[in-house]
Amino acid sequence: MKLNLAQGILVAVLIACGGEGNQQPLPAAGEPSLPTVDSQGAALVAPADLHPVLVYLKQDRTPDTTLVAYDLEDKRQMLSVPLGRGGSPYTVSAGGRAIAVDTGLAINVYALDGAPPRQLSLANGTNEYFNYLALSQDGKTLAVVRDWSESALSTPPVGQSAQYRPRQTLFFFDVAFNRELKRIESTQPEFAGFDGSFGPLQWLPDGSGVFMWGATQSERPGSYATVLLDGTVTRHDLKGAAYVSHDSSRAAEGIGSLGCLFYSGHEVTIRDLRTGVVLAGVQTDTRALTGVGWSPDDREFLFESRPWSADLTCEGDRWWTAEPQLFVFNADTGALQSAGSQESVYRRWYGGDAVFLDCNGTLVPPGRHPFGNPVSVSCRGAGQSPTGVLQVGAHVVDSGTRFHIIGMIE
Repeated sequence: MKLNLAQGILVAVLIACGGEGNQQPLPAAGEPSLPTVDSQGAALVAPADLHPVLVYLKQDRTPDTTLVAYDLEDKRQMLSVPLGRGGSPYTVSAGGRAIAVDTGLAINVYALDGAPPRQLSLANGTNEYFNYLALSQDGKTLAVVRDWSESALSTPPVGQSAQYRPRQTLFFFDVAFNRELKRIESTQPEFAGFDGSFGPLQWLPDGSGVFMWGATQSERPGSYATVLLDGTVTRHDLKGAAYVSHDSSRAAEGIGSLGCLFYSGHEVTIRDLRTGVVLAGVQTDTRALTGVGWSPDDREFLFESRPWSADLTCEGDRWWTAEPQLFVFNADTGALQSAGSQESVYRRWYGGDAVFLDCNGTLVPPGRHPFGNPVSVSCRGAGQSPTGVLQVGAHVVDSGTRFHIIGMIE
């Protein structure tokens, strides 16, 4: 089973809610099970065996966000977790069939195979908070980025006050035994000159570690690194906002920022992260190129192309709103070809499992930032945001003003 957390693309999370050969639930030694409705208000419904489940984030005319797991066969919600206005950190595991959510005091793990939810006692102290979570693909290991607040810091180095960032720690935890396996500090020599804070995490397919983005809280891309469970750190010298494939083996780089708070650049380069070899590339001074994302098999990369010149302005020309041309790079062959519409590409990639928001007959595909976080998709119109209908193929799942589609498990 594979979780497709696509950068710039699609679709749904299809989670098999049952076990193969009577899978055991995610244990937490010595921890009590959570009730049917937990203390944070998450509503839990026992799933049927082997039903596909769509997982997404939803807003409906309020800033409050809810994480929803929807049984596509029984056509019902089986999990609903309020994340609040800021959106609590969360993570999804494919093989572990689980969703973990930071509650602010601990991390709740909701198993989608019928087992009771569990609570990990990784309690935050008064001077720290979790920033990013990532469950491994088998659900056995949890990676957590923890920030330490100003009150927990020593005096910043001389001359570093304006740029000084809080100390951060990347923890690896054993989920079954609720114990720490390894911690990596941002103050280690390997992170000298690392641009940005410890950011979003993506597990390597073999479970040996994570790919990590540097988060700058701006349109400026940060640094990149692979961090293994044994503490080995490998820095990646990638240009611009790197769109990393699901298996963390390839990256589309060179898509930086031409301004206007919009990811764009004059080149797209496909690089093998294991060898550093360039597999394909295109460069132009008269077009603004923006990444969309990788295909489920990591063979194709979809990107947008818009007219651009140096005299265009953000307020007056709004060049980023122009209808883009779409192109697909084949990372295996280096071939570049026109892609037609985004809807046609998604239907070719995902078939009947493609997810869209229906806005009065217009299908709006979901998307992602290059560092993996989902981008909201909503119907656009005058006045208050109109309600759209979320659908998988022809099946209507939900309605609301804004959705985030998390990924797909096959």
